[in-house]
Amino acid sequence: MYTEVNLCNTNNFLIVLKFLRAQLPQSIFPWQLLTYVYQNVLTRDDIYIQVFVDNLTDIKCVIILYSAFGLVPYWALIENYIRNCTIVCDKEYTKDILVEMLSKCIPWKQRVMFCAVEQNYITPVIEEFVAEKKIGSYKIWRYIQFELDKNVFLEKSKILPKTVPEGIEIRPLQPEDALFMIEAGGYTPDDLYSVTQIQFCIKNLCSMGAYRHGKLLCWRLLQYDGSLDMVYTVPEARRLGLSSLLSVRLAAEIFKIQERVFGHTALNNRNSLGLAAKMGFHETGICDWIVFEPKYTCAKGDPHHLDVLKSSI
Repeated sequence: MYTEVNLCNTNNFLIVLKFLRAQLPQSIFPWQLLTYVYQNVLTRDDIYIQVFVDNLTDIKCVIILYSAFGLVPYWALIENYIRNCTIVCDKEYTKDILVEMLSKCIPWKQRVMFCAVEQNYITPVIEEFVAEKKIGSYKIWRYIQFELDKNVFLEKSKILPKTVPEGIEIRPLQPEDALFMIEAGGYTPDDLYSVTQIQFCIKNLCSMGAYRHGKLLCWRLLQYDGSLDMVYTVPEARRLGLSSLLSVRLAAEIFKIQERVFGHTALNNRNSLGLAAKMGFHETGICDWIVFEPKYTCAKGDPHHLDVLKSSI
């Protein structure tokens, strides 16, 4: 059994948030994302979010489906774009509950990106499900999830470098910076970022940029899912300590608007890991991003492929 949660019902919304909070820190990604929706930082139609639970009166598993901000223009078109999914299960859940929800709630006929799923007990179930049903293929990227304790950060910030290099101005990013950020970072339409998404984060959340004579050299911002993300320095401005300066200032601003500061970095990204350690971040787990590619795609107006896929599940 499963239920799609009516997010217009405040009581039901709070029940799900309470469950996610009880699973912290492992659940910090979906908890913060859903908190933004509850607080109207994001609207339901910004990311076309759907929330499913096995039993609203005794939740063991939550599946959240959503689209990247600015990606999908209308609800009717969500099947034409990659769908993001994040999953949280109670530590005492049974595998059968998750398997049933995977079968009933995930849109396997389209590309799906599973975001920040726990590597030890959720990733293996997804792998087994896809292999058993023979519905497609997948790739896995493994990340370290880390979080910053506010008191530790306040102590660390007293000794972290604060001197801004001569000729550099540090200030919040501007919406007009978004296109340059996409181009300089080499992002493509298949990536997690878009101009619309970055502009939303700049206008509504926290961001920091380092400029010289008005030219943007380095940036970091708070993503629409609540994570500290998207740090980049143009080649000619590297080794000036700009990323560290921006990260410290940005973390201080984030703590003003939300309870927790967190992020993810690839296991082999030594620069990010070193910076996180200097700031006082601590590891809270290993999680996976899994990109699923369906074996059968459902062309518009062609129900046959969809029927084949449904029969395989």
